[in-house]
Amino acid sequence: MVMPGAKREAVAYARDHHGLSERRACSLVGVSRRGWMTVFYGNACANWPLSAAGSAIAA
Repeated sequence: MVMPGAKREAVAYARDHHGLSERRACSLVGVSRRGWMTVFYGNACANWPLSAAGSAIAA
């Protein structure tokens, strides 16, 4: 069994060294894109203006 950290490193390697898109690299490694983005971007997504606009529409 491969640990989650190793999978994240494999995605980063595939993107950096082979020029793959995030979607393709995650698919090949077997990682959900949502899980990758949460770890990679952290809470930065909450600060994006689009998030506030989306929250206003959803409310």
